[in-house]
Amino acid sequence: MKKLTFVILMLFAGYHAWCQDPHFSQYYATTSYLSPSLAGSSGEPRMSLNYRNQWPGIGTVYETMLASYDMYLDDYNSGLGFMVLKDRAGSTDLAQTNFSVQYSYRLQMNSKWQVIPGLQAAYCQNSIDFSKFEFADALLNDYVSNTSARTSELYMNGLQNKNYFDFGASAFLYSNDMWLGVTVDHISQPNQSFANQESKLPMKIVTFGGMNVWKTADRNRGPVRSIDANFRYMHQGGFDQIDLGAYIYNTSLDFGVWLRAVPNFSDEISARLNRDAIVFILKYKIDGLQIGYSYDITISNLSSHAYGSHEVSLTYELSNIGLFKKLGKNPVACFPKGSDGRYSTRVRKRTRF
Repeated sequence: MKKLTFVILMLFAGYHAWCQDPHFSQYYATTSYLSPSLAGSSGEPRMSLNYRNQWPGIGTVYETMLASYDMYLDDYNSGLGFMVLKDRAGSTDLAQTNFSVQYSYRLQMNSKWQVIPGLQAAYCQNSIDFSKFEFADALLNDYVSNTSARTSELYMNGLQNKNYFDFGASAFLYSNDMWLGVTVDHISQPNQSFANQESKLPMKIVTFGGMNVWKTADRNRGPVRSIDANFRYMHQGGFDQIDLGAYIYNTSLDFGVWLRAVPNFSDEISARLNRDAIVFILKYKIDGLQIGYSYDITISNLSSHAYGSHEVSLTYELSNIGLFKKLGKNPVACFPKGSDGRYSTRVRKRTRF
């Protein structure tokens, strides 16, 4: 009987346990998800679609989909963005759906640096299919009275969805050759328990940045090749992750490589890194359309079972469509301005973000 009680308690504990947010390897292709400050950062009305299939070796049970639209409001020095995120994890269809609105404001500090604060508000719904659970009292039927309701029946009664509001804030510091951003998600730490208990979603802190280490320019076309070194560090609850890598930008083809690792700050060896994956990214650009593909090569102990992760991104700048031609003129600067003091059309489309 003690064993049965322990199993049931462990199962109940899982209903209000917290978990980490989904993540994308192509995080510069998911700017709306990375930071509210990057809403409108391309200077063009922009629509993006992203799909991630994580660890296909254990089945199609970890999928994340993202759809976003953002634009720059030149008259107000502001960016506006909208985002829908759908994440599915595990064989019990544990799912998360978020609808977000983002706002950013451009502050020019001097001729070189600008700072961009950002805000985000989201309406979220978590759901789970309890009919796919196997509970201890069903597996060990001999120990349970037939007059008592089974655990599965108790949890099938209106506890399959959890709705809440969520908020985030960010800041982004930028120059032509260096940038640094900080994003804080889940500021309100909403309760996400399905069992009417307290299970606060822990705040997520993301720090990202980089610098240009080499570039070459064409007098007529603007910069056409460059190499950037980048990093991203994420902390949520007791989980930490760091990404280190570089991007090679070309006129129509970009290439990136990353190392993803999990720092273990509790270890006696200070800041020891547990290697998780090597990520290769390829992106093709033509007439405002960007198509990206990345593959995570798992190098942890899961490598023989997970078979890596696939990710696809599509981004389209809508300025080629008549209705959107007059929207957006002043992106996050990536390269020097033209002789007229503004960014030329060709240079504007060479933004990193």
